[in-house]
Amino acid sequence: MLLLSGSADEGRRKLRRVLAGRKLSFRVKFAVRSLIGSPARSFVVFLGIFLGSFIMLTGFSIYDSARHMADTVQEAAGEYEYQYVLGELLYEDPYGGELILAAPVEDEKGDALTVMGTDNEQSLLNLTDKEGQEISTKDGYYITSLTAYLCGWETGDRVTLYNPLSLEQIRIRISGIVENDTAQIIYTSRANAAEMTGVDKNAGNMIISEERLDIPENIVESESRKSDLKEQVDTIIDQTSYMIDTMVGLGIMICIASVYVAVNMLVSENRSNIYMLKVLGYPDRKIERIVLGSNHVFLPLGILMSIPAAYAFCGLFFRMFADMMGMLVSPYLELKSCIMAAVLTAGSYLASMHFVGWKTRKVDAAECLKAQRE
Repeated sequence: MLLLSGSADEGRRKLRRVLAGRKLSFRVKFAVRSLIGSPARSFVVFLGIFLGSFIMLTGFSIYDSARHMADTVQEAAGEYEYQYVLGELLYEDPYGGELILAAPVEDEKGDALTVMGTDNEQSLLNLTDKEGQEISTKDGYYITSLTAYLCGWETGDRVTLYNPLSLEQIRIRISGIVENDTAQIIYTSRANAAEMTGVDKNAGNMIISEERLDIPENIVESESRKSDLKEQVDTIIDQTSYMIDTMVGLGIMICIASVYVAVNMLVSENRSNIYMLKVLGYPDRKIERIVLGSNHVFLPLGILMSIPAAYAFCGLFFRMFADMMGMLVSPYLELKSCIMAAVLTAGSYLASMHFVGWKTRKVDAAECLKAQRE
């Protein structure tokens, strides 16, 4: 009774009757009174576990999202493999592939967009909406999902664009949204694109194809492959991998430090109870389980709550920096990343508990008895 009435609160009267009439084990009663006896300390333990797991999961989510984007960026670009940007206009295509008219335009804020016009109903661009339905550019103007997000446009909106060369004002109506988070493009027919840019309706300055084409080098301004997009994303991931390692290390340190400080306070507040348990013959390991075990409930709780929090934070982070990155990355978190973060968080928590456990083992029962007599 002496131990239960004074655990973790130095004999606060309001806690003396907590669970007093319940047939529960001494360990359970001690744990409950320790938790409610100092809500601030309990919150610090939970916050340390939550923040440690949250920071690690955020780092893993950024990495997983970038990897997932690298795997999907090629699919979003279309079914072509080679892209040739020409230094002159062609009015027919003797080289094969699909002739496209691509030209820059600007929105009302002065931000640059690209208009791409094609007359091919079975375009290698493979344009689809969010539902996976194919889109025809024959009649209408379709914007990518990235353009819709950054410009704030929706289907049915009438928007104003400008030709950066002639400064001519262009009014169009958005017919739909193409699922593509990697480029700011307006897709339409070649005739509409020509009208917007002031060139012949049969003109084109870009060719896309599934195979390499034999095009004279003197008219090719740039040549690229769709696989280059994935390599670019992979390069960015490799360059930022140190940031992920730093976030994981920071999460581990926060978890260990906060749990150690809070639980160390718990041990200090319960020195008299630890002394008494030693006098009663309790082994050190059992004393540790009784005194320190009350905080174990926060471990799964903190980890589970950090998973949706980290996922939501990454989604917000990617949206905030979509304009700077030039793409809208969808948050993604793999199961193995959640497991790894849970293991690292649990390891950090147990390491902190192990350090604090040394303090409980150093308590001297003889000194306790001497202090009690005095």
